[in-house]
Amino acid sequence: YDSACDSQPLKDKFRDQLGIALKASLNPRRKKTVTENLPKGMKKLTAYGNLVCNA
Repeated sequence: YDSACDSQPLKDKFRDQLGIALKASLNPRRKKTVTENLPKGMKKLTAYGNLVCNA
């Protein structure tokens, strides 16, 4: 996956011509740690997708 593939025209082209949903990976440098509105028992969700529990 590449963030260069995260353009809407390119995604549309792949969907229309090949029937494929083009995916781009998460760029953790742009994301912040999530600490609000998490399910009970969850402390935080890191930018890399790791869940940290309250235990």
